Amino acid sequence: MPETGGSHKFLEHNCDIHGRLGDTVYRRKRNGVKYTYPYSFQAKYEPTVLSRRSDCIIRKAAEFTNPQYEGFKSIIRKMYYYTPFFIYPGEYEFRCNTFYMIRQKGNYGISIDGGVVQRQKLAPRTMAGYSLMEEGVHWLRCYNGTTLYSERQVIVIPEDISLEEAYDDWYDLHLAELLSQPDPAFATLPIYRRYLKSESIYLDFSGKVEDFVIYPSCKLKYMYSHKIGSYENNHQTQYFCAVMPRVLACWQEVSPQFTEVWQEYYARWFPSNYRKRKCCKAIGRHHLWSKAVFKAAQLLGFDLKTLSQENWLPGITTLGDLLDRAGFGSYGLSQVERGVKIF
Repeated sequence: MPETGGSHKFLEHNCDIHGRLGDTVYRRKRNGVKYTYPYSFQAKYEPTVLSRRSDCIIRKAAEFTNPQYEGFKSIIRKMYYYTPFFIYPGEYEFRCNTFYMIRQKGNYGISIDGGVVQRQKLAPRTMAGYSLMEEGVHWLRCYNGTTLYSERQVIVIPEDISLEEAYDDWYDLHLAELLSQPDPAFATLPIYRRYLKSESIYLDFSGKVEDFVIYPSCKLKYMYSHKIGSYENNHQTQYFCAVMPRVLACWQEVSPQFTEVWQEYYARWFPSNYRKRKCCKAIGRHHLWSKAVFKAAQLLGFDLKTLSQENWLPGITTLGDLLDRAGFGSYGLSQVERGVKIF
């Protein structure tokens, strides 16, 4: 185990630690024995045909829902299960816990396109490999005994067709039908989140320790940590830090009438986009303002590095202009309220 400072050792002595903390990873075997090993950074793999499916699903879901909406989890489960796998001709491996939704090791029957059911011993982490060369629709069904346990649709498309366009076209035709399907009744996969749990007289800890930050959770005696990032080579973060003071300076200069109507708009927007929780890092009025300005500038192709009240977003003078350009709804604002001048 690498050498650590006094603060790190204090946390080890007073907390049950699971997951990464700084440059050390803490784990526990099934028999309860704890062990550690040095953290080693693993670069994310390049997007694959199968991983791009998840990107398409999340992008489509973001068009009409978000995690704060009631029923979001049910919608996401339906989209992940009922959305076909669009692939190009080739050989593929599917992990059984996400493809066939297998949760327990056992003997299962697999049938391809209604063919003979072949018995196989499968576990959640088993990689099922198939050679899918023929273009068209294929159905892969999994049986538990004589009962159909799960079925997945795989569509092989020509290599000259964009994968993202194939998903978008399918959703245009089948999204409403997909959302009307029953919620898949599969048990959820266990998620092992990293945490710190106080095992001393202290309820929680918070603040900066070495090169990571600790913050408490809503759960008593539980805390989380994250490493302080380095953004020297992150152009998006550099741009954000450069323009954010200008966006906030404009927020300080808006008219009193705009501030009053914006407060009313925020009061209607927030409960429609965020569920009320006991512990929630809520987005404030100025955050919503920044969100709208960034979105409008992106669609206008406007460089926010030159933003000011004198050099404002072109064509946007009223609250309604800003909401329309950013793609935000009116949430019941009247035409008079939408016509309030920003400055």
